[in-house]
Amino acid sequence: MRKVFETLRKILHDRRGSPITEEALLIGLAIVIFTGILMLVSSIRKFMEDQYQKFSEQFSQTIMAYGFNETNIPDLGTYLKSWPALLEKMLSWLKIIFNYLVYATMFIGGIMILWGAIEWATGYNELSGKKTIVRGIVLVTLALAPILVNL
Repeated sequence: MRKVFETLRKILHDRRGSPITEEALLIGLAIVIFTGILMLVSSIRKFMEDQYQKFSEQFSQTIMAYGFNETNIPDLGTYLKSWPALLEKMLSWLKIIFNYLVYATMFIGGIMILWGAIEWATGYNELSGKKTIVRGIVLVTLALAPILVNL
């Protein structure tokens, strides 16, 4: 029994991880990164398709409502009234772009935390692993800052 405890103590106090553990963690990280990239690309593609559908419907309704067809040309008042709607549309696009930047920052921060944890756990680069974890935490905190301010 004493020999088992000594063996366990040696295994637990060893500062280096086994190569199998390192490979398993790296494969897991690769799976997480690949899945995250697929989800990000899929959501961007779906968002672009939805925006295209909304924009084309709104554009066709707006054009016909203001008299843009084969025979009529809108007057100056109708043209000038349409400019505030353009500003509101641009602001909504900027909000959506900002949200995607926040999501990308959170994703990159999470990957940095995982990568630093793998480096630190395997003993490959202990100091750099800790620094990478701290940088990842800072990125995630910066990404969550707008949400935390509104609480």
